[in-house]
Amino acid sequence: MQGWRSASKAPPKRSAAAFDLAAACCSWPADDAAQVRVREAALGVDWPTFLVMVRRHRIEGLAAAALACAGVEAAPIAADLSARARQLARQGLLQAAESARLQRALDAAGAPSLVLKGAALDMLAWGRLGLKQAWDIDLLVTAETVETALSVLRSQGYDLIRPQEGPERPAQWGRWLARAKECVLQHRASGLIVELHWRLVDAPRLLPGLGASDRGQVARLGGVLEVRTLAPGPLFAYLCVHGASHGWARLKWLADLNALIAPVGEAALLDLHAKAARLGAGRCATVALALTAEVFGRSLPPPLVRVAHRDLGVRLLLALARAAMTAAPEREPDERLILAHAIRLSSVLFAPAPSFILAELRRHLARPPLWAWRRLRRVALGAWL
Repeated sequence: MQGWRSASKAPPKRSAAAFDLAAACCSWPADDAAQVRVREAALGVDWPTFLVMVRRHRIEGLAAAALACAGVEAAPIAADLSARARQLARQGLLQAAESARLQRALDAAGAPSLVLKGAALDMLAWGRLGLKQAWDIDLLVTAETVETALSVLRSQGYDLIRPQEGPERPAQWGRWLARAKECVLQHRASGLIVELHWRLVDAPRLLPGLGASDRGQVARLGGVLEVRTLAPGPLFAYLCVHGASHGWARLKWLADLNALIAPVGEAALLDLHAKAARLGAGRCATVALALTAEVFGRSLPPPLVRVAHRDLGVRLLLALARAAMTAAPEREPDERLILAHAIRLSSVLFAPAPSFILAELRRHLARPPLWAWRRLRRVALGAWL
């Protein structure tokens, strides 16, 4: 396949070398070949640029572990990287314990939930917690139990911060439920953030039928702690759509997916892709697997190679992902006006059906005032690509 750099403007040399090492640090499993790749990528790297890169991609824990495993001395940034890795490990343990506690509380109130990504994915993919930065705890409930779940979270010390009006303002809350897929709460004492989801994705035609009522699978967090998350097939499909929805702008999302499927053989991988296709996420799955091949050197099954070459939508999504993933790390992707809008609009390419494309265009065009405000704000801040 076409190289991941060749479809976008080549980043500056220091930034490109830093990205290569960051990607090597995310390789899984951490076998001899992965360690050789880390040592080779570390030759001549600019360490301050690398530190900025891993912070932007939120993989400080992975970077610290991979460099130590490969015996690479990163003296100029070693103290900063180690301190951040320890902080992420503590935060991971705290979020894992809170995820299990909140899920038990929701179960007791008759609002069963699934934990999305976070601690559950860490254990399923990596077998340990706290390797990457996690901004929040994602909980999925059914649409019918949102208000019950919100009441439970409030009783557990969480306040609603987005939207500011909850069920006590029925008109505004009803519009939010219909338009959005989650609300955001923050714990008054610890500051922990919870995103309470009632839908998995923004596009209503993707991943139909998946929800908190699914049986899912159990992820054991250590000791007696465990949480429920999506079953393997739905989890794979969800991660592919989630990454595509953000333009795969952070390596941590692709690294999670790559580690999750590392033990999976070609036949099982094609089966996962077929299940994702039945959920409307086939194109997103093709893009995700093509990226794991390009970034981590994973073998892409020949049928998917042919699809990736032939499907224009896949090629466009890959080009966008390459641009977002390898962008200079000093600014976040959503601070780059053109790139941010391209990522937001890219959902029209997630499925080839004309009805899907039209539905997504209508959904995006329904929010022009918000787009105009964001555009004016970012122009004022000088945040052009």
